[in-house]
Amino acid sequence: MEKTNGKTKGTIANYENGLSYLVDYFSTLEEGIGSLNACSKVSWELLISKIHLDLNNNLTVSQKKAILSMINTFVRWLDKRYDTNYSDIYSPIIIESEKEFLQITNSSR
Repeated sequence: MEKTNGKTKGTIANYENGLSYLVDYFSTLEEGIGSLNACSKVSWELLISKIHLDLNNNLTVSQKKAILSMINTFVRWLDKRYDTNYSDIYSPIIIESEKEFLQITNSSR
């Protein structure tokens, strides 16, 4: 709830949609992650790949950006709240995937 105080309904909806996406993703992993402590770099990379693939099938660019933004916010919150280092793992992956996404988008024009 602390992340939604003072936020617009649209922002709250983006958080909810992004969290639902994240929960759905982690619940389908073969490795059966029981907690975020078991989440590996590969798990985060697969998540980003799934978001990019879903962009081609189901997501708009705006939805993709909203999901990635929410995940980034969530990861930073985890780091602060539980003294984890997920942002050290997640941030470089997201930066690299954005570069690749822009290259693909620009080459398809």
